[in-house]
Amino acid sequence: MTEHRNVDPRSAGLPSLEGGWELQRGPHVELWVPRQPDALFDPDAEIERRDYHASMPYWAWVWDAVDPCVEGLVKRGVKGRVLELGAGLGAVGLSLAKQQGATVTLSDYDPIAVAAMGVNVAQNSLEGTRVWALDWRDLSTAPAESFDFVVGCEVIYDPGGHGALLDAVERFLVPKSGAALIFDPGRGTAGQFIRRAKKRGFSVRVEDMAGDLRGPVPGEPRWLTLEI
Repeated sequence: MTEHRNVDPRSAGLPSLEGGWELQRGPHVELWVPRQPDALFDPDAEIERRDYHASMPYWAWVWDAVDPCVEGLVKRGVKGRVLELGAGLGAVGLSLAKQQGATVTLSDYDPIAVAAMGVNVAQNSLEGTRVWALDWRDLSTAPAESFDFVVGCEVIYDPGGHGALLDAVERFLVPKSGAALIFDPGRGTAGQFIRRAKKRGFSVRVEDMAGDLRGPVPGEPRWLTLEI
């Protein structure tokens, strides 16, 4: 994405943030992103909680995985009702809504990410796109809705979150006709996630970027398709 300057983030209604915000313009969407995402990392919280992933603001970056993930979703013709899990700033879901006309619901658990997604929806004039505050670890108050597709971009990096992620897929995916599409850039945790998904009763298909079926190869990006 290319930075788009000379816009006041206060006028967009963004929350106050250390380092401030900047507007970035890509080929399909514009996104408000933290100007200094590293400044949001709290090393003391990491030491206190002994949990690296819980103390990292992963939502604050537009990761390299976004572009190949969007390309793959468009190639697969993902339309209809779509829920994105761990949407962060909304880059994937907003691009899908723009290009495919999908009815997208963006979700994340971090309150700043949720606020930023709401602003990014308005920035791109996507009034039909919704934003949910959704924590996979507690679905007790989650809406009783189902979706044709549940998508996730680089969301299986932490084995400790695999069970909760599968809970969310089970909760929101339309049985039999729905599919969960998980893009993974090649992390070594994919094999563990696949085993857990199969143990839970999902059918799992693994494809490389060319669409060829294969097992997970560490370091190589792949698509995981889960069906109930």
